[in-house]
Amino acid sequence: MEIIDWILVTITGISGFFLGMRKTQKETDSISIQNVASTLNVYQDIIADLKVQIKEMKEKMEQMDKTIHKLQEENKKLNAMIKKNGQ
Repeated sequence: MEIIDWILVTITGISGFFLGMRKTQKETDSISIQNVASTLNVYQDIIADLKVQIKEMKEKMEQMDKTIHKLQEENKKLNAMIKKNGQ
């Protein structure tokens, strides 16, 4: 009887080990998926913020380009006036 008990205990132990290992692996996979989803949400928020910042920077750059062009034209006119009055 001892051998049968030992065999049953061994089989039960091995079965429990493999079933527990599968359950643990599923739980680990589930946690990994949740972590990836959470990380993805963080990156999406960062990208959205960067898009807004890029849009704002483009608008400022366009405004600065206009100002530079206006100042260059004004500078040309002033230089022409100086040359005209200097002669």
